[in-house]
Amino acid sequence: MALSFSAFAQDAPTAATESTEAQLAALRETVEKQNQRIEALTREVIRLSRIIEGGSASGPSVQTGPASSASPSRSSATPPKAAPVQPSGPTHTVSKGETLTIIAKSYNTSVEELVKLNNIKDERLLQIGQVLILPESATSEATPES
Repeated sequence: MALSFSAFAQDAPTAATESTEAQLAALRETVEKQNQRIEALTREVIRLSRIIEGGSASGPSVQTGPASSASPSRSSATPPKAAPVQPSGPTHTVSKGETLTIIAKSYNTSVEELVKLNNIKDERLLQIGQVLILPESATSEATPES
């Protein structure tokens, strides 16, 4: 009788381990699907925000050369805390809902490169209207290639 109990005790952890691994695999798949949905929704929010603000909905806006001072500004908008910079290369103005990850993907660059170029100390403190300097090699789907 002790022998049959011992055999059962050894089989139970194996079944439990397989069940746990199956549950973890299912959870990983669910999380990945949710991440894809979140990314798609974030892109849609950015697109719609641009439409509402009167910008282009076709993709990220790329400015080259110094930022224009003739652009309209909102009195309720808080200016970026970073010191004003007159970039000579391509730039991106942060829109509502954008993250460094989304911006980096939009321009085929890395978050690390954006952090380095813009001397960003905390990625979570991006502000709407903040102008980011892009690498010279940055490309965007919205930028026509010549």
